[in-house]
Amino acid sequence: MLQSIGFAPRTEGYGLEKLGVELTERDVVLVFTHDPKFDEPALIGALATPAGYGFSRFKFPGSRPIQVFIIGTQMIPSISLVIPYFILIVALHLYNTYPGLIVTYAAFTLPFATLMMISYFNTIPQELEEAAMVDGCTRVGALVRV
Repeated sequence: MLQSIGFAPRTEGYGLEKLGVELTERDVVLVFTHDPKFDEPALIGALATPAGYGFSRFKFPGSRPIQVFIIGTQMIPSISLVIPYFILIVALHLYNTYPGLIVTYAAFTLPFATLMMISYFNTIPQELEEAAMVDGCTRVGALVRV
């Protein structure tokens, strides 16, 4: 069985149909809307993208100290935060729940994702966004389309 899947001729498909699994569009939508493991990446993306865009495009008082603080939080070993996070999660009655897991994971990954988004938005020329705004886009429209 393993050999037939690993060395299938090029004429055969390499997808899930080889294993006898058929996925419909409805099944894929159900997985993405009802599975809690997809909540955390969506939350991180929804929070890190506007934060990174704001730090990259707008210069406001305190932006550099906040960025240094974000970098500083990444220097703290994660293992040293396990017990305080555990105490906090138990106090908030989120122990052994998906929201507790999502909040904990987001607390560890959000600073890194924000720094990555800042770096990404710094690579995009501001002239592209300005051209999009001249063509009628708002700032959010330019963020989404450019």
